[in-house]
Amino acid sequence: MYTPVQDDPEIGARNNDKEDERTPLVVDPTRAHIHRRPRFTETCLLYGPAIVLFLFVLALIFNPQDLNDVLVPPGSVPVRSFSDAATINYEAVAGFFVQDKPSTNATKVGPVPARLGLIDDSKHYWTSFKKKIRTLNKEAKKGTSYKVLFLGRHGEGYHNVGQEYYGLDAWDANWGRLNGNGTMTWGPDAQLTSKGISQIIDVNNLLAHELAHHGGIPLPTRLFVSSLSRALHTLQISYSNLIDVVPLVKEGLRDTYGLRTSDKRHTKSWISEVYPAVKFEEGFEEEDLLWVKDARETDEHFDERAKKAFEEILRVEDTYIGIVAHNNIVNAVLKFTKHVDFEIATGGVIPLVVKVTIHDG
Repeated sequence: MYTPVQDDPEIGARNNDKEDERTPLVVDPTRAHIHRRPRFTETCLLYGPAIVLFLFVLALIFNPQDLNDVLVPPGSVPVRSFSDAATINYEAVAGFFVQDKPSTNATKVGPVPARLGLIDDSKHYWTSFKKKIRTLNKEAKKGTSYKVLFLGRHGEGYHNVGQEYYGLDAWDANWGRLNGNGTMTWGPDAQLTSKGISQIIDVNNLLAHELAHHGGIPLPTRLFVSSLSRALHTLQISYSNLIDVVPLVKEGLRDTYGLRTSDKRHTKSWISEVYPAVKFEEGFEEEDLLWVKDARETDEHFDERAKKAFEEILRVEDTYIGIVAHNNIVNAVLKFTKHVDFEIATGGVIPLVVKVTIHDG
């Protein structure tokens, strides 16, 4: 099971934070000259490899994607058998969750509403929901699929507290560039506050309840997470004791970087030690080579790399996908999919149905 790591470094103080053995074949030398039919086991040993190779070639010719289950090592991400030139289009499918409605008040809904906001409140609402998604995928045209994303924002971090206290201008001009104020530490790589941890325990409790009732919520079979500690800790708590899935750390899912120390990540070695259950995307660097102290990543660059990461995620075969990241990433995904705006609070989760169409170039 995906169980929490007990490491929870003390970051600072805050006044109001709460093999099957077979019988060997024995040959009687006095009867070795007697002609007999080959036994089944001998036949398999003689012709088996050729048959396996023949079936393998057939599978490769007629349905290469089925080879993913054999060829992809545990923890890596199987992708669709499309060329690099394949184009991808996607859009949100409204009508399943209250968060899809333009009139929904995010504050009233809260970060983790009942049923995660699912509009259907019938007795077996998750059974019904899963059936609808299966039907959409069964009836979809070639190259089109429907995915359900669980977009999670990390719980409250010490940087959130500091920014709220000092204000955005003072934060960017001075305090956000520091590692703390002598009483509280928010950099590098801000951690969750006790309130933030409590928020994510609420998420885990809700998911556990929904998994056990009303047909069972279809939890993610793929997990993707930002490289920043507050997101990693959030994912760890959110799905603890619920699913056995290896999360993939993607640099493209991190918050806007530069200037603020809270957005400078720890080393790859540190992440591996504190969160040993995760895997890293190919090319993930040991040191944070993106963060610089004197400049903030531009909005244009953020959108470009966030979109690239999101489209890579959409190419996996899985239908149910979990992403744990930051407010900016959640907002970017909503914008990319043309979903209505929805202001997600710290520790919040937004479920999203997305229609994905991939055209092989």
